[in-house]
Amino acid sequence: MRLSQGIRILISAVCFLCLRYQNITVSCSCVELMGTTIVWRRN
Repeated sequence: MRLSQGIRILISAVCFLCLRYQNITVSCSCVELMGTTIVWRRN
């Protein structure tokens, strides 16, 4: 559980960087990964 929280924080940080550099393609991938992580956490 702690590990998945760390992964979520890591993804959030990466997404923030992606958005900061305005790389649209990577940002979309980040959002997709984040959604997958949230769904995975529920199971």
